[in-house]
Amino acid sequence: MRNNKIDIICLQEVELAQEDDLSLLEINGYTMEIETSSGKRRLMIYIRNTIQYEQHHAKEQENSHVILISIIESNKIVQLAAVYRAFKLSSNQTHKEEFADQLKIIEGFLQNDKASLVLGDLNLDNNKKGLLSYNHHAMFIQLEELESKMNLSQLVKFNTWRRVVNGVLKTSLLDHVYENVHGLVENIDEISTSTSDHTPLLIDVALKICHKVETKVVRNWSAYSKERLLDLLSKKSWDINCHDVQDFNNELEQNIMSVLEILIPFEEIKVQKKNYSETLWLSDMKRKRKNLFKNARRRGSTRLFERCKKMDQKIRKEEQKSNKKKIRNKILQGGQRGLWDAVKMAQNKPQNQIPEKMISNNQELETDESLAQGFADFFKQKVEKITKSTTVDQNVFNGTTKTKADSGNFFTEEKVTAVMKNLKDKGSYGSDSIPVKVLRDAHEILVKPYRRLLNKIYNQNVIPEQWKT
Repeated sequence: MRNNKIDIICLQEVELAQEDDLSLLEINGYTMEIETSSGKRRLMIYIRNTIQYEQHHAKEQENSHVILISIIESNKIVQLAAVYRAFKLSSNQTHKEEFADQLKIIEGFLQNDKASLVLGDLNLDNNKKGLLSYNHHAMFIQLEELESKMNLSQLVKFNTWRRVVNGVLKTSLLDHVYENVHGLVENIDEISTSTSDHTPLLIDVALKICHKVETKVVRNWSAYSKERLLDLLSKKSWDINCHDVQDFNNELEQNIMSVLEILIPFEEIKVQKKNYSETLWLSDMKRKRKNLFKNARRRGSTRLFERCKKMDQKIRKEEQKSNKKKIRNKILQGGQRGLWDAVKMAQNKPQNQIPEKMISNNQELETDESLAQGFADFFKQKVEKITKSTTVDQNVFNGTTKTKADSGNFFTEEKVTAVMKNLKDKGSYGSDSIPVKVLRDAHEILVKPYRRLLNKIYNQNVIPEQWKT
């Protein structure tokens, strides 16, 4: 722990009985926190004594295998939720119910306006996320709902569990780390060990340097259920008597949106946009150097000035190590963008980012929507200019367009049903504001009107305005 400058360590599957002597587990320089449990305790945390924190016992529940703490550093707060999903049930009838209780505790603790980390051994193989055949698929759906509500992103991309079974090496990604602000976690490394089939993770948490609060509009899924969705949709009339594609689509969307406004209405939440640059321990080292330099000047001490010089050298070395990690991570992202971002970072050049403000047609654009539209208009003008200035040689044969269709009724009910059933079970949506999860869950009712719409689009060679981007 000291060799890797670890401030906080989270341990799962510790299997501590009530009669165990906890004094034997104390580590000098660290405070020990253990989950509340009536049986075996499976989750514990060590926190360095120099770290100021608060544990939220009131929000934790007995036998939940969840520890909630707020780390306070330089008047800045980082929320940490450590969780372990055990194979042995504590109180509920099913693993799905018990996992739902854990996620409910975490959701009640996290706040969108604070930097947050959720981490632990969930015993869910992230490599199999999205596979309907995976036996824990339903739990991933529960987890995705929390990710969507709290803006969480999974950061671990490599296998964290290895075991040889009957001479065959089995691997899984069971350990999860989520952040709600991009850049909060600077780096995640593996630590080699021969004492466990799990790979310990070394996480560098960066320190917030600036932030701004903005309002975000999201759907509230708390009252959503497939049964209620089908019930509400079944009360609507889907016999749409419109000939034109646009009119048909407008009435279809209006029917769906009237149900969604009841079931999953839009609501405004405040989100704190943050930028992170330095790890906590590096910032702490710079603060100590600053105080040491003040004392050296006040006392006129040559010895203290020498200590400042040595500390400067140490800080520069650590910053170089940190930059190397960042450059390596950019390269590992793959693709041309990751490579060139790494080159610019190595050359200490600023990386291209979307500006906070932009001037377009003598107008100042500031909101995300206006900036996106400004970029779209700029590239549209560029394409139109290239198109107009390009001469097309009529003597060049470019082939003819051929469309193979089974019949005049190109979109059959079976084909549309197959596509809707295979949509991802996610709450994301496009310009029409209809989540794909809704289309998937309600395919039995919506397949007929959408089949009619798609055939109208095919026959009239027109697409609705809402679908154009």
